[in-house]
Amino acid sequence: TREFPIRGSFPFNVTQSPNFEIILGSQCYVLFIACIWILIFDTSLLGFIRWINVQLIILQANYRHCNDTSTSRASLSVSQQNYNIIQAYQFLKVPEEQEEIRSFVPFTPEEANVAADSFLLRFRACVVHHRRLIDNLNDCNSLFTVVLFGQIFSSCILICVGLFVLVVSLHENRNIFKDIVMLGIGLAHLFYWCIYGDQLMIEVIIFFFNCDSQFIYECGWENHLSKKSKRLILNGLTQGLTP
Repeated sequence: TREFPIRGSFPFNVTQSPNFEIILGSQCYVLFIACIWILIFDTSLLGFIRWINVQLIILQANYRHCNDTSTSRASLSVSQQNYNIIQAYQFLKVPEEQEEIRSFVPFTPEEANVAADSFLLRFRACVVHHRRLIDNLNDCNSLFTVVLFGQIFSSCILICVGLFVLVVSLHENRNIFKDIVMLGIGLAHLFYWCIYGDQLMIEVIIFFFNCDSQFIYECGWENHLSKKSKRLILNGLTQGLTP
């Protein structure tokens, strides 16, 4: 007997033509659109989470280098040596010396080309960078919260239904290949969301809540208080309370 990719109950005979072909085409079209949607949405949002994670690491390093103006500012160009390092990059074989940021990282040409560097200029750049991260995260949350909740919720439902159908299939001695595939898809979807979300949460906890690593409060601000800098430093420290 012919079967549909998605089993269901219909109020008419679906084995006759053209009913079977119409329903089969509709289900294949819906599955194709769903796969394209997941590919575009998940890839885009996971890429956004990945780069937010990188931005938090850079922000931590920049706050750490605020009080040490002897640490040079990085340039926006890539040297041949760094280019060769990038070309030879391997995710599982990164030396420890390449994991540490040893310069103040700029994000604009104005931040890269500073004639007279100072603590205030670096601290201001960090505050602006931090504000930009918060705004980007707020925009992302307001735009994707409902959709992301729907995807995670549907994956949980898929896992629950998959486990139930798998148990029924085992009890009735049916072929369990399709049930295992459906269960594996739901678990894989939740798995990579958990991996990237966990990495982002680790950086957020380190940056905001780990008392031994609150770089924003260890940047040497207490040594640069003045009437000119008081408001900027106060805004930066207050902003640091916003996770």
